[in-house]
Amino acid sequence: MGIKRRQTILLNILIIGLFFLVESCNLGVAHMEFVSFDNGVWDKDQEAVFEFTPRDSTEVYDWYIHLRNTQDYPYSNLYLITELSSAAGVLKKDTISYTMAYPDGSWVGKASGSLVEHKIPFQIQQSFSSLKPHKLSIRQAMRALGSVEPLQKLNGISDIGYSIETSKK
Repeated sequence: MGIKRRQTILLNILIIGLFFLVESCNLGVAHMEFVSFDNGVWDKDQEAVFEFTPRDSTEVYDWYIHLRNTQDYPYSNLYLITELSSAAGVLKKDTISYTMAYPDGSWVGKASGSLVEHKIPFQIQQSFSSLKPHKLSIRQAMRALGSVEPLQKLNGISDIGYSIETSKK
């Protein structure tokens, strides 16, 4: 067997191994999607909308909202308004209050460079009642201290997204 043939076989084995490695990292993730905000600024009128079609109505899933903030985020918490709907109508509308920083000022999420990623439980152990298209919309609902009006621009939020993962319970 020639050297070129051995190199080709080894290269193919390496490519197949990398494929399985990448795929194993996503085991259990049925769907994941993100929206990025220009210059890390989330406008109060900017709604993050995600549309998806479930593949299995018998499986039980855990849903998470993923949030990435920069070190410029000026608050220790975040309020989100979420709405989950399907062809049948609104399934769930909720306001989520999430603590992003500990009292000492350190971030609750996982820091990587200048970004901090937060994984917020949204719906745990849920299944889909139908395999028709669903829509999840998320908007920020932050207000300045003592104000009734929402902040027009929320600085320091770079991305928002969600994941649907096969429940481990």
